[in-house]
Amino acid sequence: MTQGYLEFKANWYEWDEEFYFEITASNQVFKVTHNAFYGEESWFQDFAKQLVDFPKSQDQVVKFEAGKENEKGWLNHFMIKVFCFDPNGHCAIEILSEDNSEPPSNYRINFSLNSEAAAINRLGKALLDWNPKETETLLWENTTN
Repeated sequence: MTQGYLEFKANWYEWDEEFYFEITASNQVFKVTHNAFYGEESWFQDFAKQLVDFPKSQDQVVKFEAGKENEKGWLNHFMIKVFCFDPNGHCAIEILSEDNSEPPSNYRINFSLNSEAAAINRLGKALLDWNPKETETLLWENTTN
């Protein structure tokens, strides 16, 4: 059964030699598309490597962040945080998308996807294998048993 998804899109800008990334996240109740950051082809590799064998312990937290939370001057902030939320190893993926502009342009969206370690491991493997120069979009569905 699918319990939401993460979709990663990359547009290559040759003149800047950078990708423009867009991430869409949904937990079937809430959905957000965050589309305001540039990065390199390897942008997600460290994050992905940590997800492949997640969790190593109940206290392990793995984050991907672009921008800075609640900090003026960093207008856009996006975070994916993966963690265990109980001693039995149940996992979740927290999504935070915010624009730190002054009102009325600012926003903050925060929600989580309940997940299983095996699904998170598959996300890590998919991100490691993703070559955004060859395939523009990576869709990961949060499937659980």
